[in-house]
Amino acid sequence: MDTLARLKKLFTEMSEGGFDVSGVTAATSLTEELGFTSLNLLWMAFAIEQEFGVDISTLRVGELHTVGDVIRFIDAAMPK
Repeated sequence: MDTLARLKKLFTEMSEGGFDVSGVTAATSLTEELGFTSLNLLWMAFAIEQEFGVDISTLRVGELHTVGDVIRFIDAAMPK
């Protein structure tokens, strides 16, 4: 499963099915299109740490505006 597919699954789990992720692409805005609040972004950071094994201490949530930003962060930070 690729990073985008795993993120879609994670977003669905985070929202208990409340986010419609069917049309989510790398260009999708986290706040404007998905409606993420600062609390959602924090929750996402912890979920990313669990799902991908990425150290969230290096995550600067304020720099993540789109799903593509999240994918690039994960891909760069994933343990090799």
